[in-house]
Amino acid sequence: MVNNPNDLILSLNSYQFDEHGKVIRADGIRRLPGLPQYTTSDEYTYDAADTLIMIRRFFDHGTDRLIYSRIPEGTSAEMIVDKLAAALSVAVVDALVADRQKEATRSGIPENVHEPIGLLILGYSYGDSYYPLAGYQLARTIKQDLEEGVFNFCSFVCSADNIETRHLQDLYAQLGQLMNEENDPNLGQDMLRKTAAFLVRTRLHGRLPVSDDFGALALDGHIEGHSDEQMEEILLACGNDAAVLSLWKQKGIL
Repeated sequence: MVNNPNDLILSLNSYQFDEHGKVIRADGIRRLPGLPQYTTSDEYTYDAADTLIMIRRFFDHGTDRLIYSRIPEGTSAEMIVDKLAAALSVAVVDALVADRQKEATRSGIPENVHEPIGLLILGYSYGDSYYPLAGYQLARTIKQDLEEGVFNFCSFVCSADNIETRHLQDLYAQLGQLMNEENDPNLGQDMLRKTAAFLVRTRLHGRLPVSDDFGALALDGHIEGHSDEQMEEILLACGNDAAVLSLWKQKGIL
């Protein structure tokens, strides 16, 4: 690892304090495997009682993100996970609708927006980022790929990556705090699996056509889903019906 800096995980902070000893700013240098080194600046905000209420991180590429938001008293981890999953499922559908409309405009075929979606995958990075990328496959392309013997369960044939999550920053920050405090990255995984379950149960909130055997899942393809048994376990955890999975097996999807 010393000889290959691209394998290193680096997080180095320099803190600034006010005259009362409160942290008001932290400047950081960070590196993740496979990514270039980058810098951050964290700004701390307190209420009138000098209780920390938020920390906002500014990145050197011009974006910012809330990384700490004080959790209200009486709020459980389950409440935060459920609330974020429900809200995120709406944001995912917003992105899907926008992508389908964009494709219909690009192709010049307005009816394309009405093609049923057969499969949706929320891609994420376990232990790192739980802001998902939405990849999906149309029922038509799934059928064609199965007939040609080239179907790939995890293929992102279409993608709707521009999921708007800025209005969810408080919940995301609180989820991050819980994962750090409890040293439990599974909370993020649980949240995304519940998001997928919302999408399955509501059939994309009824805003886009889906196939009769529509399914959705949250997956970090680098570390999970590498066997049929594990994939089936993930699919069930994401709210997909066992009868649908049985039909997928008959079709050759699983």
